[in-house]
Amino acid sequence: MHAVSQVASQKRKDKARGRKKGKKAKKELVEKWRQKAGSKAQRQALEQVRPVSSKTAGKKLKPSAKLKYSHLQKRKKKQSKKTAAIKTAEAAEKAEEEESEWHGAIGRVVGETAKAAWQGLVVTVEKAKGSQLLCQIPSKGSQWICKADLECPLLPKTARQTMAPQQLKDAARQSLQADWMQQVDLYQFGQLVTDDQLLAGWREISSRLKPGSAVRWVTPAQSKLAAETGAVCKAMEDFLADSKTLLLVPIHSSAPQHWTLLSLSKAGSSKEEQPEVQYFDTLKMQPETAKAAASTVLQVCLQTETELPVPCNRFHQSDGFSCGLWCLQYMERQAREFLGCSQSTWQTVGELSQKLQSWQEAVLKQKSLDKAAKALEAKKAAEKQPAEEAGKTKKKGKVAQTKLQLGWDEQFGCSKCKYSKTGCLACNPAKMLRWAEKQAQQTQLLQAALAALQDIQTEMHLLGKKVCCMELRQAARSSFQLVDALLPRQLDSQRSKETEGQAGILNN
Repeated sequence: MHAVSQVASQKRKDKARGRKKGKKAKKELVEKWRQKAGSKAQRQALEQVRPVSSKTAGKKLKPSAKLKYSHLQKRKKKQSKKTAAIKTAEAAEKAEEEESEWHGAIGRVVGETAKAAWQGLVVTVEKAKGSQLLCQIPSKGSQWICKADLECPLLPKTARQTMAPQQLKDAARQSLQADWMQQVDLYQFGQLVTDDQLLAGWREISSRLKPGSAVRWVTPAQSKLAAETGAVCKAMEDFLADSKTLLLVPIHSSAPQHWTLLSLSKAGSSKEEQPEVQYFDTLKMQPETAKAAASTVLQVCLQTETELPVPCNRFHQSDGFSCGLWCLQYMERQAREFLGCSQSTWQTVGELSQKLQSWQEAVLKQKSLDKAAKALEAKKAAEKQPAEEAGKTKKKGKVAQTKLQLGWDEQFGCSKCKYSKTGCLACNPAKMLRWAEKQAQQTQLLQAALAALQDIQTEMHLLGKKVCCMELRQAARSSFQLVDALLPRQLDSQRSKETEGQAGILNN
């Protein structure tokens, strides 16, 4: 029994000893962890105050550094540059697609690499990108076709529907050079288009299409004169003489105010060919005055009695002011069709009005810039003129001016002024002349003497002689004697005293 109790007590002691060892080991581990954590915190604190090099290009950033404000700003700036580059590339690609010669072309699929179902189909090119063409296939939609698989015997000309800012500026400058005095009253939406505004709209169209001599047009003033008096203008004569040409005649009629359009075209077979006549009137109920004016103008253009055709347009305006804008749109579409250009999309009244306003604003801005440039050139030219041509007010022949022109550098001095460099009235002729001028303004007695002294001094300098005070005093005496001889003898005593005092200064 005693042995069992000893074994049990020994086990308890062993357990207690094991628990003590475990606690001690845990305590040591905790102490080591605390030391390690403390050293890590100190190391992190030191790293925060340690200066870090700003050059991190090409280095792998730590996870904590990726969230820094400076790095976020750099990443944002880099992303914005990348986005801007993508937008620029897309704009250039879009402009290239618009200006591509394939845009609007009509061709036939003949290539072997194209699908068998597309063989022989007539397609219309919508977009060109590299060697691929996006074509509109009947009942198939838009599909990409290789350029080598498409046969286009005649590629149409391309003409943009709107102009870029720089092209708009250049076209406005050329239009002003052709007609500087043109009227550019700004069109406002809701107004009826005037003759000058229709003329400005045609200038914008011709700047984009560049029709040359193939397309002629009659101004509203000429068409009105033809309707009233039967006068034939030069454009009508040239149309009758040529074999392949297009003549556009906008006609403005009154009661009510309305614009209509006549289009006369020749295919080019012969000069005696009967031209094709098209008449455009956007009012559903056609005014009799408009039909009468158009019929008269048509007979004047063809020099024969020809019946006015029925209007060929299907569109009719829903307001009472947009007839001039529709007339401009039909003029552009007729010119594009005759020149073989791709046809423009149909525009609304707002778009037509905005296009006309943009063109007129560009012309007005260019006109003001040219006027300011001319004024600046005139100002610079006036500044470059000599002083005497610019209207200087200083008197010529003065000694000071002569000295400045000849570049003299003289020194004066006498016993009275203690040999001062600038001199005094006795030794410096310029000072004496300035003093004499002041006295002459009050008494009016030294004018003749001053003129004589100036002439003598200028003559001496021009002859290369140095002014001598003795010679100047002698000339002054002779000039004063001449003045005294010419003046009336009834001089008052005050003027005599002043003259004697001035002569005494000169003698000294």
